[in-house]
Amino acid sequence: MKLNINMGLNEIPDDLFEKLIRNACSAEEAEKIIAMLADADQQSVYDDLILAQLTKKADLNDLPEHVRTNLNARFGRIIAENAVGQTTVITQKLYSRKWLKYATVAASVAAVFSFLFLFNQHNSSQKQLAVTKTKPADIAPGKDDAVLTLADGRKILLSETANGQLAEQSGLSITKTADGKIVYHIADSKSGAANSGSLYNTISTPRGGQYQVNLPDGTKVWLNSASSIKFPTAFAAATNRNVVLTGEAYFEVTKDKKRPFIVTTAKQSVEVLGTHFDISSYADDVSTKTTLLEGSVRVTADRKSLLLKPGQQAELAEQMSVSNVDPETAIAWKNGYFSFDDEELGSAMNKVARWYDLDIEFTDAALKHKLIAAYSTRFANVSELLKRLNQVGSARFDLEGRTIKISRRR
Repeated sequence: MKLNINMGLNEIPDDLFEKLIRNACSAEEAEKIIAMLADADQQSVYDDLILAQLTKKADLNDLPEHVRTNLNARFGRIIAENAVGQTTVITQKLYSRKWLKYATVAASVAAVFSFLFLFNQHNSSQKQLAVTKTKPADIAPGKDDAVLTLADGRKILLSETANGQLAEQSGLSITKTADGKIVYHIADSKSGAANSGSLYNTISTPRGGQYQVNLPDGTKVWLNSASSIKFPTAFAAATNRNVVLTGEAYFEVTKDKKRPFIVTTAKQSVEVLGTHFDISSYADDVSTKTTLLEGSVRVTADRKSLLLKPGQQAELAEQMSVSNVDPETAIAWKNGYFSFDDEELGSAMNKVARWYDLDIEFTDAALKHKLIAAYSTRFANVSELLKRLNQVGSARFDLEGRTIKISRRR
């Protein structure tokens, strides 16, 4: 099929535009399309080309996973950077169409216009395209990735397994849903009660990974990078619902007045009945932070116990203290953003290192204690984040291989 473009422009082969959507065009092919679409009066052409391709595969399930991940990342980048001009206007127009049911389709649209926008900004010349090709390798953002370790020692790589039932154990069915989270269903309540407290599962995320799991009691947990949660395969006969956390997680706890939900970390325990909260307890951070969004929690450490109210954060370093905070900053990672609100640079860069699975090097140790204020999507390549960080503060950020070098701005 060929799409006829009016006003004297040549016909654009449908398969060539499909290659652009899949990011498979050569520099010459991309230049050809851009030249054909250079006329500012041809706005309807953009709609026609995109609709013709994307209506054929609305959910993009036939594209490789890494392609879909990159498309989503580019879409996040455009939204976060608030791109101006045709890119944003047309993307929003197409995104609002009723048939556009899937976010990945919108991501494809954004990816195409991002591609066209960047080429037009750089004059579309062969010389400049060659320069673009020689740029140092970039680092992609993290993705949904985790390992489920069952009570019998079996390990399941969740990013590599198909959707559907993964396993059955102690009266439970473990399922991976279409949107990629792990859900525990009670299949046999008697068996679950008999084994409650004796069998444990663990879900662990690597650096550069995150994952969501619905625990056997219905509690929802979002795990950040380099984190793990250990939990019993059933809570039915337990007095308390005890889980063990390393790293960071956001919890939406199912209410159960008879069985408090207790999260234990290396330095503290948090007890709740039903609430929404975030715990950050990384070994390489100077403190453990518990932030309450809804309900109430009791934080206990070193024989000291504090009751938090929504909007409060308990911080445990040498001592435990409580302060009022914006809870949305604490869970920005869960919503797909970095939010550094006058945060020490050392702490902020630890978050970046975990998500992109890279190393941080400070040329001056004193820079670790400098404060930084910045907000950016987590779903862009690291070069985009560093460009944003280089616009604020007194530090300079340079990517060398898989290391971010931080020095004083001269």
